[in-house]
Amino acid sequence: ARGAAGAGAVGPGGEDPRGARGQPPDDGGAPDALAARRLAGVPDRSPWAEVGPFYSTAGIARVLGGVSRQAVEERRRRRTILALRTAEGTWVYPAFQLDERNRVVRGLAEVLDRFRPQTADDEWMVASFLAAPQPALGGGAVVDHLRAGGDLAAVLDLADERAARWALAS
Repeated sequence: ARGAAGAGAVGPGGEDPRGARGQPPDDGGAPDALAARRLAGVPDRSPWAEVGPFYSTAGIARVLGGVSRQAVEERRRRRTILALRTAEGTWVYPAFQLDERNRVVRGLAEVLDRFRPQTADDEWMVASFLAAPQPALGGGAVVDHLRAGGDLAAVLDLADERAARWALAS
């Protein structure tokens, strides 16, 4: 028998164990190094993960019963629907703001009215506030509380407190 990695060696299937370039195959290195390289290719979890998925303007128009694009844009301007601008400048609409009948959750417009966002980042913070667990609501999210018919006054108080805190921070 020939040497396992030497010239003329043959693997179990008759192939050259040195690989296509005549070099020994890369075994991936030490297990920890291999794991680190593989994990480096996994994207980090987005801090905005609880906010998605999203509809495009055309998608939300369809879901809202086939309203026009202009009607969606008017609702965005009046802040009766939550719209977020991406880094690319595209408007997206979080699906969490709709109820099981594809209507904007009752009370959402009143909650949005409590905030005065100045930048796209501010809007994303509002979205995060709406979707994240809130201790004052028993650990539930604002939108889930509203969707379940929860007390709107409690949500508005919470929104007022959060909006005031953000205004002081800016």
